[in-house]
Order: sequence, then structure tokens, then C-alpha cells
Amino acid sequence: MRTGISIALAVVAAVSAAVWAVGIIEPAGHQHHLARSQGACDPSASKHAAGHAANLARHREHAAALELVALCSETHVAVKSGDWSAPATWAEGKPPAASARVRIPSGVTVKVDQEVPARIDWIRVDGALVWSTDHAASVNARTIVVTPEGALEIGTEDHPVPKSVVAKLTFAARTFRDRKHDPFDMAGGLISMGAIRIHGAEKTAWKIPQSQLLSGAREFKFDQLPSNWAVGDELIVPGTSDTSNEDETPTIAGVDGDQIRLDRPLKHAHLTPDGTSVPMGNLTRNIRIASEAAAPLSARGHIMFLHQQTGVSIDGAEFRDLGRTDAKRAQTAPDLDETGKLVPGSDDNTVGRYALHFHVVSGARIDVPPHVVRNSVVRGSPKHGIVNHGGHLLAENNVTFAIAGSHFFAENGTEVGSFRGNLAVRSTGSGDDLVSRMGIFDNGHQGHGFWMQSAGVRVTDNWAFGHAAGAYVVFGYAFAEGGNRT
Repeated sequence: MRTGISIALAVVAAVSAAVWAVGIIEPAGHQHHLARSQGACDPSASKHAAGHAANLARHREHAAALELVALCSETHVAVKSGDWSAPATWAEGKPPAASARVRIPSGVTVKVDQEVPARIDWIRVDGALVWSTDHAASVNARTIVVTPEGALEIGTEDHPVPKSVVAKLTFAARTFRDRKHDPFDMAGGLISMGAIRIHGAEKTAWKIPQSQLLSGAREFKFDQLPSNWAVGDELIVPGTSDTSNEDETPTIAGVDGDQIRLDRPLKHAHLTPDGTSVPMGNLTRNIRIASEAAAPLSARGHIMFLHQQTGVSIDGAEFRDLGRTDAKRAQTAPDLDETGKLVPGSDDNTVGRYALHFHVVSGARIDVPPHVVRNSVVRGSPKHGIVNHGGHLLAENNVTFAIAGSHFFAENGTEVGSFRGNLAVRSTGSGDDLVSRMGIFDNGHQGHGFWMQSAGVRVTDNWAFGHAAGAYVVFGYAFAEGGNRT
């Protein structure tokens, strides 16, 4: 928003008769051409696709994800449960090497027991891929696909990654865009249709000091010390100027009782009109998921939880430099012609390749447990941060920083759930008018803390600072997707 912590609320709920007169036009990318068949090499493909037979848009997305990791193209297969580093785990008698294509079959659990040095091309998880919680462990892979039978686990609620251990998942840089084998631009990142459990050490996401944040101040006292704030943690101190970006990112140099000392004095005063103290956010987590290369955007990874209503639980993770969709340009939707070839230009700025994307699309139910993301950090996304697309999502006590479009985004109007207790700091926006891309259903690009296409999302106890446009927006314009009006 433009002025300190003041809240700008835009409610656009009325649609003119003139707009409805021309009808809602389905974007070209939503035409129903199917992805190419994976063929007999992948006997599971037809079974997976059958579940989406009545929904061709879901069918093609599902098929496209499996095409990235088609059976019979793998180079390494796990033949028994065991450590990644153990030769006996693998049919080849040795751990996967650089550029390996890895498959973990159903019923097999592979534990990442060390910092894996090889840069892996892709991993298909039909069984389970689990990180050790005893010591540092990491994987660098270009693409990971978790199938409906599979699971990926980096700590659990009962056994989180302890604060003394750092677990990493890095998405190797994409060096080229494979339009032939990946027409829908999914490769690069994590695409999951299975169960995801990511639980790091407990961490207070943000905390309000007892005193105002004055220029030159370096020591700050709290009513009680935030949980697990430690020396070396990076903080975000939101700027409150209405004319310039005065965000500061100091690190903690000392902790003494209920007081912290920064590595340097604050350069700016972070004041509010009514004297309210400004919260400090903590940007450091001990589960770190990031793109290997932040630039160009095409090199980045993205995270997409595909179609499932439940099965994702995230607590205490950092997501950095993820997402490829660019808020500065109008989105496009990849489409195939009648021969199955990609329509030129339809993937110039692919929609939906966001930092943390709960891509349910439709069918949200309040009577089933939600996807959950809490006490986590999303930082440095070129469009949106945490996206609820047609699902049931609880996003609470998160910190988002430097997100170009909307930090928290309810995409098509069918969403339910809650955005509560979050801190959203700084968006640059597209520079385009609010409704300039309404005809292609490209919303929330102006730069916002919270954008709700749906009125079914409860928004409570959040903070928003430094947004290019409205900090909180409820935009009640109907959305067309898959031939249906929301």
C-alpha cells in the first residue's frame, strides 16, 4: 500500500450490463486439447488420467505432469527402501549421478541421508522420498513429480527437523525450455498430486517490540522472546514511508533474555500515525526450498500442488526465489493445436507458475481438512506468493516479502479457508490498471498484500506494508475457467 500501515480496501463487486452483454470469453489456453499420450511405456498414465476423464483441463495437466517423468526413461530405480547414499538401494548398485532420472516405485521409501552432491535431472516419487532429520540433508533436482500414490516428507508434525539441522531442497536451474516434451511449461520445480509433509523447527514468524522502531536504534525488547529467534537470523523491518522503500533486513547479532541486538542500527524510523509499534518479521527457517538461479525467470522452479483437496502440511519452511510467471506482463495459457503441437506464443508468460500454488481449481469443501501452510516464509516471487486456486487452504502466521503481484491470492472465486495472522511486506506491481487484464482473467497483478476473488476466505489479524496498490482487495468479478463460470 502507498501509506505506511494504513489499509486500503477496494471492493469491486458490481459488473456492468455491458460487460455481461458480450459474455465471458474463455481464454485460448483453456481450450481442451489433450497432452500427448505417454504410450505403453507408462502403464500408470491411463489409470491416473481416468480419474479426470470428465474434466479435460485436469486430464491434460495430470498427463503433462506425468509426461515429465515418463516410465522407461529413468536411469536409476530404487529397488528397496534405504538411504539415498547406499548402493544397495539402487538397481544400478550405486547412487544416482549427475543428470540422473530417478524413480522411486510404490512401496519403496528412500531417505535423503546426506547432502547429495549430484545435480539430478528429475525424480518421480510413486513411493516416498524422505529427508533425514538427524543431520544436514539436501537434494538438488530440476524437477520432482509426486504421483497420487507418492509422498514427500521433510520432517513431520511429530518429528520436525530440529533447529540444529538444516534441510534443503534446491531446484536446479533450467537451461532451456523444452516445448516439445513439456508444452505446458511445468518442468522445473515440484509438482505434487500426493502427500506433502514439510515441518521445520518452531519459529515465531513475527513479533511486535515494546518500543517504536526509531532511526539509530539497535536493541529491542519484547514482552517475551520470540520462539527460536537466534543469532544470524535475518529479519524484515517493514518501511512505513509513503514515498520510498525503507524496508530493512538486519540480522540478529545477540539475544539476551527477552531482548535482541541487531548487527547494525536501523537506518530509518519505522513509525505509524497512531504510534503503534511495527512488527519485525523473521525471514530465516531451517527448511530451505529455493531456485538455484533467480535469473532469468525461465531458470526458476515453481511449486504446484495439483488437484488434490488435502494432503499438504507445511510448517516452518522458507521458499525463496520461486515462481516464473511475471506480473509485469499479461499472462498466457499454453495451448495445443489439433495436431498436438504448442501454439506459438501461447506460453510466453505461462499462467500459474507461482511460488506456492495450491492448484485445486474447483471443488473446495469446508467439511474436509484444509491444506495448511503456517510459520513459513515466501520471498522473491515475480508474481504471486501463496495461492489458493479453488481449494480449501489455511495460511497463517506466515511472512511474505518482495512479491511483485499479490502476496496472498484467492484466484478464481470458489476458494474457502483463511488468511490469518500473516505479515505481507512490499510489492512492486505491474504498473497496469486494476481491470486492464480482466478480459483474460489476469487479476491481482497491480501489487497487493491480499487479493480475494472469493468471498469465502476469512481474512483476519494480518499486516500489510508497502504495497503498490490496495493492501486488501475483494474483487467480486465472475471468473471463467474450464468452460464454467465461478
